Amino acid sequence: MLALFASAASAGTADYKVAERYRFNLGGDVGQYTDWERQDLARFDGLVTTFRFGKVYGKKSDKWDSIGRINLHGPGEGDGRAMISIIFLVDRKTHGVTPIVSDSITGQKGRLDVTAEGDKPITFSAFKVADADKMLLKVNDTSVTIPSTFEIRSVSVIGSGVDLGVEKFELVHRQPAEAGKGE
Repeated sequence: MLALFASAASAGTADYKVAERYRFNLGGDVGQYTDWERQDLARFDGLVTTFRFGKVYGKKSDKWDSIGRINLHGPGEGDGRAMISIIFLVDRKTHGVTPIVSDSITGQKGRLDVTAEGDKPITFSAFKVADADKMLLKVNDTSVTIPSTFEIRSVSVIGSGVDLGVEKFELVHRQPAEAGKGE
């Protein structure tokens, strides 16, 4: 099980500015994967997105799950590069959405303690924790901190077995601290 820690800290969006903004639709029939990837990031401080799951395809016995997935890739190319994945698993019967986090370096995988409703927008954010090898993940109102021991160089989003509307996908940069703030 992935070591997930409830987080008392929260990353305020006022501390960040939008560096890049995207909107797209992914997904489709079971076993059909559509994806989007932003490569060669000069830096990654975080991302903020809103998913909306539409029609769910397939039946429970199908080989492939109905998912929306965000991959945070380390340097390099191909299967050997480090990756943290946030998988939004859609139940084909109830349309409930369960987020799962997977770390390719440790091989650990863990379910986040939140179930979202697939017919309502799901907000997700991921922020690198300043001066630490950690990342703050937030699904709707639930936050956790996970280990993050590599530099993120690309981000991808995948949809399969479900119509996945990505209403906004923002890569954000941390704002420098204001001089004299808090004095």
